[in-house]
Amino acid sequence: MKTAFLDMSNHLTITKSGHFFIDLLREFFGDVAVIPHERVWVDVPKTSWDLIVVWQKRYTPRELRALGADRVVLVPMYDDIPLDEEYWNDYREFRIFCFSSTLERLLVSYGLNAWGVRYYPQPPSVDLDWSSLRAFFWPRTRAIDWQLVKTLMGGTEFSRVNLHWTPKLNENSPQPLSAEERSSGRIKVSTWFGSMEEYHALLSESNVFFAPRRTEGIGMAFIEAMAMGLCVAAPDQPTMNEYIEDGVTGLLYDPDRPARLDFSRARALGAAARASCAAGRKRWLESLPRIRAFLEAPMPDLRPQPDPIIVAKGRALYAMRRVPGLQATYRALRRAARR
Repeated sequence: MKTAFLDMSNHLTITKSGHFFIDLLREFFGDVAVIPHERVWVDVPKTSWDLIVVWQKRYTPRELRALGADRVVLVPMYDDIPLDEEYWNDYREFRIFCFSSTLERLLVSYGLNAWGVRYYPQPPSVDLDWSSLRAFFWPRTRAIDWQLVKTLMGGTEFSRVNLHWTPKLNENSPQPLSAEERSSGRIKVSTWFGSMEEYHALLSESNVFFAPRRTEGIGMAFIEAMAMGLCVAAPDQPTMNEYIEDGVTGLLYDPDRPARLDFSRARALGAAARASCAAGRKRWLESLPRIRAFLEAPMPDLRPQPDPIIVAKGRALYAMRRVPGLQATYRALRRAARR
Protein backbone atom coordinates (compact mmCIF):
# COMPACT_ATOMS: atom_id res chain seq x y z
CA MET A 1 0.00 0.00 0.00
CA LYS A 2 1.50 3.32 -1.12
CA THR A 3 1.47 5.37 2.08
CA ALA A 4 2.39 8.94 3.03
CA PHE A 5 2.64 10.43 6.51
CA LEU A 6 2.22 14.22 6.77
CA ASP A 7 3.56 15.93 9.87
CA MET A 8 4.95 19.22 11.12
CA SER A 9 8.65 19.70 10.43
CA ASN A 10 9.47 20.48 14.07
CA HIS A 11 7.88 17.16 15.08
CA LEU A 12 9.93 15.34 12.48
CA THR A 13 13.27 16.96 13.32
CA ILE A 14 13.06 18.05 16.98
CA THR A 15 10.41 16.44 19.19
CA LYS A 16 9.99 13.30 17.03
CA SER A 17 6.71 12.74 18.85
CA GLY A 18 5.10 10.93 15.91
CA HIS A 19 8.00 8.65 15.05
CA PHE A 20 6.41 5.70 16.85
CA PHE A 21 3.47 5.92 14.44
CA ILE A 22 5.74 6.22 11.41
CA ASP A 23 7.49 3.03 12.56
CA LEU A 24 4.10 1.37 12.94
CA LEU A 25 3.05 2.36 9.41
CA ARG A 26 6.30 0.93 8.05
CA GLU A 27 5.68 -2.28 9.94
CA PHE A 28 2.22 -2.49 8.38
CA PHE A 29 2.81 -1.25 4.84
CA GLY A 30 6.55 -1.22 4.11
CA ASP A 31 8.06 1.99 2.77
CA VAL A 32 6.34 5.17 3.98
CA ALA A 33 6.95 8.64 2.54
CA VAL A 34 7.35 11.12 5.40
CA ILE A 35 6.43 14.60 4.18
CA PRO A 36 6.48 17.84 6.22
CA HIS A 37 3.28 19.83 5.85
CA GLU A 38 5.00 22.75 4.13
CA ARG A 39 6.07 20.43 1.28
CA VAL A 40 2.71 18.69 0.83
CA TRP A 41 1.72 20.39 -2.41
CA VAL A 42 5.23 19.98 -3.81
CA ASP A 43 5.56 16.26 -3.09
CA VAL A 44 2.11 14.68 -2.75
CA PRO A 45 0.80 15.40 -6.31
CA LYS A 46 3.79 13.54 -7.80
CA THR A 47 2.50 10.13 -6.67
CA SER A 48 -0.72 8.16 -6.60
CA TRP A 49 -1.37 7.28 -2.95
CA ASP A 50 -3.42 4.49 -1.41
CA LEU A 51 -3.28 5.97 2.10
CA ILE A 52 -2.38 9.39 3.49
CA VAL A 53 -2.15 9.90 7.25
CA VAL A 54 -2.51 13.55 8.24
CA TRP A 55 -0.90 14.18 11.63
CA GLN A 56 -2.40 17.10 13.61
CA LYS A 57 -2.57 19.82 10.94
CA ARG A 58 -6.03 21.07 9.96
CA TYR A 59 -6.69 20.91 6.22
CA THR A 60 -10.01 21.87 4.68
CA PRO A 61 -12.10 19.02 3.23
CA ARG A 62 -11.41 20.45 -0.23
CA GLU A 63 -7.66 20.27 0.41
CA LEU A 64 -7.95 16.72 1.73
CA ARG A 65 -9.79 15.62 -1.41
CA ALA A 66 -7.10 17.34 -3.50
CA LEU A 67 -4.48 15.06 -1.96
CA GLY A 68 -5.82 12.47 -4.39
CA ALA A 69 -5.63 9.44 -2.09
CA ASP A 70 -8.22 6.67 -1.84
CA ARG A 71 -7.89 6.75 1.96
CA VAL A 72 -7.24 9.84 4.07
CA VAL A 73 -7.01 9.26 7.82
CA LEU A 74 -6.89 12.30 10.09
CA VAL A 75 -5.00 12.19 13.39
CA PRO A 76 -6.13 15.37 15.20
CA MET A 77 -4.84 16.40 18.61
CA TYR A 78 -7.27 17.30 21.37
CA ASP A 79 -5.29 20.41 22.34
CA ASP A 80 -5.16 21.84 18.82
CA ILE A 81 -8.61 21.51 17.24
CA PRO A 82 -12.12 22.96 17.43
CA LEU A 83 -14.43 20.71 19.42
CA ASP A 84 -17.78 21.95 18.11
CA GLU A 85 -20.02 19.77 15.95
CA GLU A 86 -20.43 22.45 13.27
CA TYR A 87 -16.73 22.26 12.44
CA TRP A 88 -16.66 18.47 12.21
CA ASN A 89 -19.80 18.15 10.06
CA ASP A 90 -17.65 18.80 6.97
CA TYR A 91 -15.33 15.85 7.70
CA ARG A 92 -17.78 12.96 7.62
CA GLU A 93 -16.21 11.33 4.55
CA PHE A 94 -12.83 10.90 6.30
CA ARG A 95 -11.72 8.44 8.92
CA ILE A 96 -10.38 9.88 12.19
CA PHE A 97 -7.89 8.17 14.49
CA CYS A 98 -7.90 9.49 18.08
CA PHE A 99 -5.25 9.23 20.78
CA SER A 100 -7.65 10.88 23.22
CA SER A 101 -10.62 8.84 24.41
CA THR A 102 -12.39 12.10 25.27
CA LEU A 103 -12.04 13.24 21.67
CA GLU A 104 -13.10 9.84 20.33
CA ARG A 105 -16.32 9.87 22.35
CA LEU A 106 -17.09 13.41 21.25
CA LEU A 107 -16.59 12.72 17.53
CA VAL A 108 -18.55 9.48 17.67
CA SER A 109 -21.40 11.40 19.29
CA TYR A 110 -21.33 13.69 16.25
CA GLY A 111 -21.72 10.66 13.98
CA LEU A 112 -18.17 10.62 12.60
CA ASN A 113 -16.11 7.56 11.77
CA ALA A 114 -13.71 7.97 14.69
CA TRP A 115 -11.82 5.40 16.70
CA GLY A 116 -8.59 5.20 18.61
CA VAL A 117 -6.50 3.81 21.43
CA ARG A 118 -4.16 5.18 24.06
CA TYR A 119 -0.49 4.92 23.27
CA TYR A 120 1.96 3.56 25.84
CA PRO A 121 5.73 3.21 25.32
CA GLN A 122 7.65 0.22 26.59
CA PRO A 123 8.57 1.01 30.23
CA PRO A 124 12.37 1.27 30.37
CA SER A 125 14.60 -0.34 32.96
CA VAL A 126 15.30 2.59 35.28
CA ASP A 127 16.23 2.58 38.96
CA LEU A 128 15.11 5.95 40.33
CA ASP A 129 16.70 7.45 43.42
CA TRP A 130 14.05 8.08 46.08
CA SER A 131 16.37 9.24 48.86
CA SER A 132 14.86 12.71 48.34
CA LEU A 133 12.36 14.39 46.05
CA ARG A 134 13.76 15.66 42.77
CA ALA A 135 11.49 17.47 40.30
CA PHE A 136 11.60 17.98 36.55
CA PHE A 137 9.72 20.78 34.79
CA TRP A 138 9.84 21.71 31.10
CA PRO A 139 7.77 24.89 30.54
CA ARG A 140 6.01 24.72 27.19
CA THR A 141 3.19 27.26 27.51
CA ARG A 142 2.39 30.31 29.60
CA ALA A 143 -0.61 28.51 31.10
CA ILE A 144 1.64 26.20 33.14
CA ASP A 145 4.56 28.32 34.31
CA TRP A 146 7.19 28.30 37.01
CA GLN A 147 5.04 30.29 39.43
CA LEU A 148 2.23 27.74 39.15
CA VAL A 149 4.65 24.86 39.73
CA LYS A 150 6.04 26.58 42.82
CA THR A 151 2.48 26.81 44.12
CA LEU A 152 2.03 23.07 43.59
CA MET A 153 5.28 22.35 45.38
CA GLY A 154 4.29 24.59 48.27
CA GLY A 155 6.44 23.92 51.32
CA THR A 156 7.44 20.42 50.18
CA GLU A 157 11.18 19.93 50.39
CA PHE A 158 12.71 19.15 46.98
CA SER A 159 16.44 18.58 47.07
CA ARG A 160 16.69 19.56 43.42
CA VAL A 161 14.58 20.91 40.61
CA ASN A 162 15.59 20.55 36.96
CA LEU A 163 14.17 23.40 34.89
CA HIS A 164 14.42 22.38 31.25
CA TRP A 165 14.37 25.80 29.61
CA THR A 166 14.06 26.03 25.82
CA PRO A 167 13.84 29.72 24.81
CA LYS A 168 12.39 28.91 21.38
CA LEU A 169 9.32 27.41 23.06
CA ASN A 170 9.08 30.33 25.47
CA GLU A 171 9.09 33.18 22.93
CA ASN A 172 12.77 33.80 23.72
CA SER A 173 11.83 35.22 27.11
CA PRO A 174 14.39 35.13 29.95
CA GLN A 175 14.50 32.30 32.45
CA PRO A 176 11.85 32.79 35.15
CA LEU A 177 14.20 32.18 38.08
CA SER A 178 14.79 34.85 40.71
CA ALA A 179 18.32 35.86 41.65
CA GLU A 180 17.94 33.90 44.90
CA GLU A 181 16.81 30.79 43.03
CA ARG A 182 19.68 31.05 40.58
CA SER A 183 22.23 31.28 43.37
CA SER A 184 20.72 28.58 45.59
CA GLY A 185 22.33 25.67 43.75
CA ARG A 186 19.08 23.74 44.18
CA ILE A 187 17.80 24.46 40.67
CA LYS A 188 19.57 23.04 37.65
CA VAL A 189 18.84 24.49 34.20
CA SER A 190 19.09 22.36 31.07
CA THR A 191 18.33 23.16 27.45
CA TRP A 192 18.02 21.27 24.14
CA PHE A 193 19.67 17.85 24.04
CA GLY A 194 21.56 16.20 21.25
CA SER A 195 19.37 13.12 21.45
CA MET A 196 16.33 11.67 23.19
CA GLU A 197 18.71 9.38 25.10
CA GLU A 198 20.32 12.44 26.72
CA TYR A 199 16.89 13.78 27.67
CA HIS A 200 15.77 10.48 29.19
CA ALA A 201 19.06 10.16 31.10
CA LEU A 202 18.51 13.54 32.74
CA LEU A 203 14.82 12.82 33.36
CA SER A 204 15.78 9.61 35.20
CA GLU A 205 17.69 11.73 37.73
CA SER A 206 14.32 13.09 38.91
CA ASN A 207 11.36 11.32 40.50
CA VAL A 208 8.58 13.94 40.22
CA PHE A 209 7.42 15.31 36.87
CA PHE A 210 5.26 18.38 36.34
CA ALA A 211 3.25 18.03 33.12
CA PRO A 212 3.88 21.10 30.94
CA ARG A 213 0.47 21.77 29.33
CA ARG A 214 -3.15 22.30 30.36
CA THR A 215 -4.29 19.84 27.68
CA GLU A 216 -2.47 17.44 25.38
CA GLY A 217 -2.84 15.76 22.02
CA ILE A 218 -1.09 12.58 23.13
CA GLY A 219 1.14 13.78 25.96
CA MET A 220 4.34 11.89 25.20
CA ALA A 221 6.36 13.77 27.82
CA PHE A 222 4.19 12.90 30.80
CA ILE A 223 3.47 9.36 29.51
CA GLU A 224 7.21 8.65 29.24
CA ALA A 225 7.68 10.00 32.78
CA MET A 226 4.93 7.69 34.06
CA ALA A 227 6.51 4.73 32.25
CA MET A 228 9.82 5.46 34.00
CA GLY A 229 8.07 5.44 37.38
CA LEU A 230 8.07 9.16 38.13
CA CYS A 231 5.21 10.68 40.09
CA VAL A 232 3.43 12.93 37.58
CA ALA A 233 1.54 16.05 38.68
CA ALA A 234 -0.78 17.25 35.92
CA PRO A 235 -3.86 19.38 35.21
CA ASP A 236 -7.14 17.50 35.50
CA GLN A 237 -7.69 17.74 31.74
CA PRO A 238 -7.35 15.45 28.69
CA THR A 239 -5.24 13.60 27.96
CA MET A 240 -3.62 13.62 31.41
CA ASN A 241 -6.80 12.60 33.22
CA GLU A 242 -7.26 9.76 30.73
CA TYR A 243 -4.00 8.18 31.95
CA ILE A 244 -3.75 9.36 35.55
CA GLU A 245 -6.11 8.45 38.38
CA ASP A 246 -5.69 11.10 41.05
CA GLY A 247 -4.07 9.73 44.19
CA VAL A 248 -3.58 6.32 42.57
CA THR A 249 -1.26 6.68 39.58
CA GLY A 250 -0.36 10.36 39.95
CA LEU A 251 -1.65 13.73 41.08
CA LEU A 252 -4.25 15.83 39.27
CA TYR A 253 -5.10 19.45 40.05
CA ASP A 254 -7.31 22.29 38.87
CA PRO A 255 -5.04 24.63 36.86
CA ASP A 256 -7.43 27.52 37.49
CA ARG A 257 -7.12 27.03 41.26
CA PRO A 258 -3.67 25.55 41.85
CA ALA A 259 -2.82 24.63 45.43
CA ARG A 260 -0.09 22.74 47.24
CA LEU A 261 -0.05 19.04 46.38
CA ASP A 262 0.70 16.18 48.74
CA PHE A 263 3.88 14.42 47.59
CA SER A 264 4.17 12.18 50.66
CA ARG A 265 3.22 9.11 48.58
CA ALA A 266 5.18 10.10 45.48
CA ARG A 267 7.16 6.87 45.34
CA ALA A 268 4.04 4.68 45.53
CA LEU A 269 2.27 6.81 42.92
CA GLY A 270 5.26 6.52 40.58
CA ALA A 271 5.35 2.74 40.99
CA ALA A 272 1.62 2.51 40.27
CA ALA A 273 2.07 4.75 37.21
CA ARG A 274 4.79 2.49 35.85
CA ALA A 275 2.62 -0.59 36.42
CA SER A 276 -0.31 1.08 34.64
CA CYS A 277 1.95 1.84 31.68
CA ALA A 278 3.16 -1.76 31.52
CA ALA A 279 -0.46 -2.91 31.36
CA GLY A 280 -1.25 -0.18 28.85
CA ARG A 281 1.66 -1.25 26.66
CA LYS A 282 0.19 -4.74 26.49
CA ARG A 283 -3.19 -3.31 25.41
CA TRP A 284 -1.49 -1.14 22.78
CA LEU A 285 0.30 -4.13 21.25
CA GLU A 286 -2.91 -6.15 21.27
CA SER A 287 -4.66 -3.34 19.39
CA LEU A 288 -2.20 -3.28 16.46
CA PRO A 289 -4.23 -5.57 14.15
CA ARG A 290 -7.31 -3.40 14.65
CA ILE A 291 -5.28 -0.23 14.02
CA ARG A 292 -4.10 -1.67 10.73
CA ALA A 293 -7.62 -2.68 9.76
CA PHE A 294 -8.88 0.82 10.57
CA LEU A 295 -6.19 2.42 8.40
CA GLU A 296 -6.50 0.19 5.36
CA ALA A 297 -10.28 -0.24 5.22
CA PRO A 298 -11.89 1.23 2.06
CA MET A 299 -13.43 4.70 2.31
CA PRO A 300 -16.37 4.54 -0.12
CA ASP A 301 -17.64 8.05 0.66
CA LEU A 302 -14.34 9.75 -0.15
CA ARG A 303 -14.15 11.26 -3.64
CA PRO A 304 -10.59 12.36 -4.44
CA GLN A 305 -10.70 15.51 -6.53
CA PRO A 306 -7.54 17.03 -8.06
CA ASP A 307 -7.43 20.79 -7.62
CA PRO A 308 -4.76 22.65 -9.62
CA ILE A 309 -5.53 25.90 -7.81
CA ILE A 310 -4.82 24.43 -4.38
CA VAL A 311 -1.63 22.81 -5.66
CA ALA A 312 -0.41 26.03 -7.31
CA LYS A 313 -1.16 28.08 -4.19
CA GLY A 314 0.62 25.58 -1.97
CA ARG A 315 3.69 25.51 -4.17
CA ALA A 316 3.80 29.30 -4.31
CA LEU A 317 3.67 29.53 -0.51
CA TYR A 318 6.44 26.96 -0.23
CA ALA A 319 8.61 28.89 -2.69
CA MET A 320 7.94 32.14 -0.84
CA ARG A 321 8.95 30.53 2.44
CA ARG A 322 12.35 29.71 0.99
CA VAL A 323 13.14 33.18 -0.35
CA PRO A 324 15.17 35.33 2.08
CA GLY A 325 13.23 38.40 3.13
CA LEU A 326 9.79 36.93 2.38
CA GLN A 327 9.42 34.77 5.49
CA ALA A 328 7.39 37.46 7.30
CA THR A 329 4.98 37.69 4.37
CA TYR A 330 4.71 33.91 4.30
CA ARG A 331 3.86 33.77 8.00
CA ALA A 332 1.23 36.51 7.59
CA LEU A 333 -0.43 34.59 4.75
CA ARG A 334 -0.41 31.38 6.78
CA ARG A 335 -2.02 33.13 9.74
CA ALA A 336 -4.69 34.60 7.44
CA ALA A 337 -5.37 31.16 5.94
CA ARG A 338 -6.00 29.70 9.42
CA ARG A 339 -8.67 32.30 10.28
